[in-house]
Amino acid sequence: MKFVALTAVALVWATPGFAQDRDHVRSPASPAPTATRSIVRSAVSPQLAAAPVAAPTAKEAEDFIAKVEADLVVENEYSNRVSWIAATFITDDTNWLSAKVSAELGTLAVARAKQAATFDRVTVDSITRRKLDILKKGRMAHVVSARDAFIEDHQV
Repeated sequence: MKFVALTAVALVWATPGFAQDRDHVRSPASPAPTATRSIVRSAVSPQLAAAPVAAPTAKEAEDFIAKVEADLVVENEYSNRVSWIAATFITDDTNWLSAKVSAELGTLAVARAKQAATFDRVTVDSITRRKLDILKKGRMAHVVSARDAFIEDHQV
């Protein structure tokens, strides 16, 4: 009788844990609920997905850089907070969240690098050119750092 009572109490106590949404367990085919969608994605501008139809101009390049800089402030703050939480409270959930944010920021870096490459033939001032070049190189830095981490982890 005590076993049944203890089991019932344990199940009642653990029920809220069963109700949690586990996005990393969900199959890729099932859509994520709207409440768990990424905060980082909300900062992405629709400009990044659409390629310009006409030849880009210097003004568009400057606007693109201004938009990216504004977005990076929000995204970097979010990423830094998630990284701090993951480093402070080391659990599977915080590690998963940190990895998810890193992957999203990597995807954004690639999209921005591709968009920055569309301004290669546009004559812009040296500061804007330097920023566009940094954005383009950021894509490769992400790939190189992932490769180096893999090699470091698998060295004998």
